[in-house]
Amino acid sequence: SVDYARNQLNEIIKSVTSSDDGYGYVAKAEERKRKYEELEEKQKTQKTGIIGLTTGIPKLDQIVNGLESGDAVDFFLVFAPTNMGKTLFASYMMQSGWLACDNEDDLPAYFALEQNAEEIALNMDNMIGKIERLAITRGTLSEEMRERYYEYLTRLKMKRKEFMIYDISHNKGKPFSVDDIRRILEHKKHTRFCIDQLSKIRATYGSGDLRQRLFTVSAQVRELILELKIPAYVLAQANRSSSNRVKESLKRDKD
Repeated sequence: SVDYARNQLNEIIKSVTSSDDGYGYVAKAEERKRKYEELEEKQKTQKTGIIGLTTGIPKLDQIVNGLESGDAVDFFLVFAPTNMGKTLFASYMMQSGWLACDNEDDLPAYFALEQNAEEIALNMDNMIGKIERLAITRGTLSEEMRERYYEYLTRLKMKRKEFMIYDISHNKGKPFSVDDIRRILEHKKHTRFCIDQLSKIRATYGSGDLRQRLFTVSAQVRELILELKIPAYVLAQANRSSSNRVKESLKRDKD
């Protein structure tokens, strides 16, 4: 297929253009000094005390230094059983960084591979605007809450930057492949992204069974993040055995 040929060509190009010289610990000493000095200067302008964008969770920010891009690019794997709130958790972290970033060129992308885009948007209305999610979908907001919702949407329209959400309707009704995601990220110049969720990505070649497909897709996503140097949140479904271990751990904590 065309996708397979493209992937094979990319691998050949990388093998030709990549260096096998390695990283010289001694040779790169001056470079490490320069990077530290740049970070020190950047830290002077930071109000949060972290280098990257906030995750919305202060304790996590202090541990991981926020969500970084560039050479120190980060990605977070949100791994949990079904119905444990992975989508809400990732949405919250994505929108926290979006709200905190003053750069007008900031343009996050949320790839909703299970839900439609409007559902993710309503989740954000709920979390950012503090509007009851269920009442929005049922049309049962109180008069006070309705006015608050309308005011929130009016303020939202005045923002100078966007937050893009893509579902399969934005990919001609087909499941996204990593190449599809790459094309959108590069074309729209997105600054970070979220994949919700990993198991729904279509493998472009060597699909095999589910385990092999997940292994292949995971490697492609990691390569995408490192190559484009933009950070990401990646949601993954725990398998049955992992799910049972998580539930047992939660039960012990509760006890």
